[in-house]
Amino acid sequence: MTKLKRLTPVMQSLTIALGSTLAATTAFAQAQPAAQKQDRIEVTGSNVKRVDVETVAPVQVITREQIERSGQPTIADVIRNVPANTGSSYGESFSNSFAAGASGVSLRGLGQKATLVLINGRRTAGYGFAQNLQDSFVDLNSIPSSAVERIEILKDGASAIYGSDALAGVVNVILRKDFKGLQVGGTFGSYEGKGDQRGNITAGFGDLGTQKFAVMGVMDFFKREELLFSDTEFGKSRDFRGENGGRNFESLTAGGTWRQLTATGGLTNNFTAISGCAAKGGKVLTGPQAIAAGLTTSTAVGAATNTFCAYDQNSQIAALPGTQRLGLLSRATFEISPTITGFAELGYSKVETEQTFTAPFFATTGLLPTSVGLRPFSYNINFAPGASGNPYTTNAQFTGSIQGIGLRTAKIDSDTVRFLAGLQYSFGAWDFDSAIGSSKNKVTQNNNNRFSIKGVSN
Repeated sequence: MTKLKRLTPVMQSLTIALGSTLAATTAFAQAQPAAQKQDRIEVTGSNVKRVDVETVAPVQVITREQIERSGQPTIADVIRNVPANTGSSYGESFSNSFAAGASGVSLRGLGQKATLVLINGRRTAGYGFAQNLQDSFVDLNSIPSSAVERIEILKDGASAIYGSDALAGVVNVILRKDFKGLQVGGTFGSYEGKGDQRGNITAGFGDLGTQKFAVMGVMDFFKREELLFSDTEFGKSRDFRGENGGRNFESLTAGGTWRQLTATGGLTNNFTAISGCAAKGGKVLTGPQAIAAGLTTSTAVGAATNTFCAYDQNSQIAALPGTQRLGLLSRATFEISPTITGFAELGYSKVETEQTFTAPFFATTGLLPTSVGLRPFSYNINFAPGASGNPYTTNAQFTGSIQGIGLRTAKIDSDTVRFLAGLQYSFGAWDFDSAIGSSKNKVTQNNNNRFSIKGVSN
């Protein structure tokens, strides 16, 4: 005989409550979707610091889309507009530069040698010439713009990871790794009668996911004509008296002027423009004209008997040098096994730059005549009467530019080659990226019409 146990009202309530909870939990579990598989995330240059909390990120990322929308023709121009790039950051427009034709980056104004530039998280060869003879840096002009995927800028010191050349921060340029199809682009621009052109071709084939390989190549070409200061509306003359607070910056002796000396070698107030001043592009001003032009305020210097050879040098100085750049990048990726992928990368860049600067400047003050010529670092020694065009019957001091031998020009050729090959592989729960690479930069600079201690060098 089976005995039935009667539940009390309290026990019945507990049973109903537990049953309801169990049913609700089961229904909730059935309604939940299956856990999604997280995609593999690759961080290029993992030593670039990031933060996990919601604060101001120390890494600024400039995407490819942002680069294209900026309208800037080169990577150097894009980075130059970054607010963190301040002070001691020199571009190719730096006339008479020690590293002519190159562009660097200086984060937080600490200098180019304190800002590390990486390509795909790896170091590359620096420019052949050091800026100011001591600041080594990577030339941004050698990186083809069409090959860039994004730019990561670490605006914080990273010397503990990379060394002293990352004291101000790190600029990590990430290049494109794959592309399928054909893409052709180009731009043309003009300013003050001068133009620049840019063209690029990107091509690729293969699919790493289905065909187990991918090959791509990029060619980037950029050309800009030289722009002199005189080519611009604002810089067509060094006479800024028409501007608010402006004055005349023409030099009294830029074209060449003699100053008579006393018998004991003292200075007089007698000035004479060199013969052929106008034929050499200068203009002869009388003393009163020099005072009216604001070139001198001395009535003795501005005497009516004096003449000066003045020269407007804005027609001799490049505001932007002429440049032509060719950048090539090729990359091949192939899958060796499900856990091993090989890659090889070859890059080449050729940058040609032409700069114009003023004619050589020459002054006899501080030069000592010797049997082999003029020697520096002796004072108040000047040309004797009749020597080298001296118009006076006594010794005279000459100061001015030697327009007859032409302007000082420079032609700079920079070639950069970079090769990288490596493997990406997995071992257990660990992922590895090993590579071997080589990079080289060679710079040749030819200077024309420069003075040497023995005369003029070509």
